[in-house]
Amino acid sequence: MTRTLTALAALVAIAAPAALSSATPRDAAPLHRAGTSLSIAVEMPFTATVIEAYDTAEHTYALVEDEDGRRWLAAPRAAVKPGMAVRHSDGTLQRNVHATDLNRTFAGVYVIAALQAE
Repeated sequence: MTRTLTALAALVAIAAPAALSSATPRDAAPLHRAGTSLSIAVEMPFTATVIEAYDTAEHTYALVEDEDGRRWLAAPRAAVKPGMAVRHSDGTLQRNVHATDLNRTFAGVYVIAALQAE
């Protein structure tokens, strides 16, 4: 039993620093303090060019283009404009999304966690 506990303790001592050093992916958005809460890092593996961008009170809708074609993204408000290169997170495709503030229905929008200018 003591030998098992010693081996387990040694394994934790070796594995813990390695796990902690790789906890934040290289392509993750930086952590920042917004008010009193701490934001969570989000992987931003995709790059694209903004074709159109519209802001609502809480969201940015952006038509982006990359080597795979064009698609609409909906993200928390982001300072992006047409012509800008952007990075964005992965998302979930939502069909027939109505943006009340824009008085517009999108046939398909990828709802994503983060969008930022490069």
